[in-house]
Amino acid sequence: MASLYGYSQSLSEGAAFNSRIEAHNDLVREHNNKILTDFDTAVKQQKRDKADDKGQLEEDAAIDGTEDGKGLLSAAYGSYKFGQSIADEGGVGAAFAKQSAERQGQISSTFNRIRQGDKPPVNEGVELGEATEDGKYVTSAGQDASLAAKDASAAASGAAEAGEIGSSGIGAAIVKGTLSKFGAGKVLGEAGLSTVSEIGGKAIGDFGGLVDVGEGFANLANNKNFFGNDDTAEKWGDSFQMAGAALDVVGTAFPPLELLGGAVGLLGGVIDTVDSLSKDEDKKQSDAAPITDPNKDPDKAGIQSFKVSPAFQSLGLVASAPVSAKQAITGSSGAF
Repeated sequence: MASLYGYSQSLSEGAAFNSRIEAHNDLVREHNNKILTDFDTAVKQQKRDKADDKGQLEEDAAIDGTEDGKGLLSAAYGSYKFGQSIADEGGVGAAFAKQSAERQGQISSTFNRIRQGDKPPVNEGVELGEATEDGKYVTSAGQDASLAAKDASAAASGAAEAGEIGSSGIGAAIVKGTLSKFGAGKVLGEAGLSTVSEIGGKAIGDFGGLVDVGEGFANLANNKNFFGNDDTAEKWGDSFQMAGAALDVVGTAFPPLELLGGAVGLLGGVIDTVDSLSKDEDKKQSDAAPITDPNKDPDKAGIQSFKVSPAFQSLGLVASAPVSAKQAITGSSGAF
């Protein structure tokens, strides 16, 4: 009788302790299921991140490569023109002086033409019986020839003033050529077209530096430092690009500074490109890091084990059937 009572008491104690163990196992099951769900989500997200990283790397390479290529082309063109000037003038100093004088004269001439307005040659194409601009009529072939000679003389003396205005750089030349194809020259006149082209060429050529300046002031407005972060490479790259843009703008009236600005801006662009692509590659490597599979390495993944009541173990009431990896992680709903 005593042994039966003891057996019944052991069952009662085991049941009470088992209820607490089961509550613990429910929490373990919830924890393990979350790890499995997070693993599946991480695997899917990693596939998307890899695709995004590849696209971002290719996009940055294309954009930065285009910017650097444009800067290299502009610097090469400026160097070529300066080399020609040195060869013609016989020295660096003389070439500097000539380029500066020509540019300042060009700016002055353009300003005067804008102020006075570009005018077509007078009496152009006037035939017998037609009125000239001064209100007189052509009454004879001799008078017609006289007018033609007069106009030819006026055209020759003002050819420099009325002729085509050259572009300061390859960027301005491209902008001017493009606008001319759409008839902008007829609307703006040669002086107006050249002015717009020079401004457009500078804006395109110095785009990176101008953007950096704008972002710097925006950072200051948001109570940050001018560069917005402590990335040393980015600071150097942005600084060179801003300095290059400033030198290029000032170089509008002093061409040697254009050449220097192009070289400085190109250096800044290359630094920014290397820094940007390096960051993209680091992110690509980070996103491709292996994810621990809880089915293969449960301990490393943080999988917790289930507990079994010691009371049932001591009574030999715990089944010893094989347990699958998934059952070991999520628990088994079967009876003992």
